[in-house]
Amino acid sequence: MNSSKQFFRDYLTKSVRSFRLERNMTQEKMAEQLQVTARAYGDLERGKFCFSAVTLLRFQMMLSNDELIEFMDTLREELLKPDDSANA
Repeated sequence: MNSSKQFFRDYLTKSVRSFRLERNMTQEKMAEQLQVTARAYGDLERGKFCFSAVTLLRFQMMLSNDELIEFMDTLREELLKPDDSANA
């Protein structure tokens, strides 16, 4: 997996878990909010699977405006960096 894809997966996993913990939500409640099964959410949080586009959009809609801006700015900054593996 290239570094951008790995960053994206890791960043989403970290972001969704942090969001859930900051709000004292269970994995089951978070799964309900994202409209996925509790098992699928657990797999997302452990990095076993990545978000679908729909699940990612649902997560983004849960964020406040300031949280969404921070989320997207961090994501954009990292994903626009040159891929070091392409130069190897």
